[in-house]
Amino acid sequence: MKKTVCMFAAAAVLPGAYAKVVQPPKVAGMHRFLNGAPDDALAQSLVWIGGADRAIEDLTRRIAREPHKADNYLRRALARYFTGDFTGALKDSARAIFRDERNPQAWSLRSHILLSMQDLSGSIEAAVQGAKLMVRQSRAHA
Repeated sequence: MKKTVCMFAAAAVLPGAYAKVVQPPKVAGMHRFLNGAPDDALAQSLVWIGGADRAIEDLTRRIAREPHKADNYLRRALARYFTGDFTGALKDSARAIFRDERNPQAWSLRSHILLSMQDLSGSIEAAVQGAKLMVRQSRAHA
């Protein structure tokens, strides 16, 4: 069973913390989010060491080969998020959700992106959707 990581925006719970969570989290914490198959190791390691631009290129090639896989868009959205390309990250998160609307990680990342774009209501909506999915999945595995 794949471990699901909860990255929901703190603003959904702690509105006073809004200013502190607008900036993307540190790159060192990305390993908790990117937990894909071994063939993703190159793209993951490039992002972890700060080579997000190269990771974006690699993931773009992967998307060209496998355009139906939501995880490819999700990982590229995360890499774009860490480069500060919030618009590109938001588009990729939408593509990931379109391909797998039941992925709580996609909704969580979307929440963070929207928060970084100072869209608090959109961030909260995405966080709530992701939280609902997490609850459903945890009940299904209980």
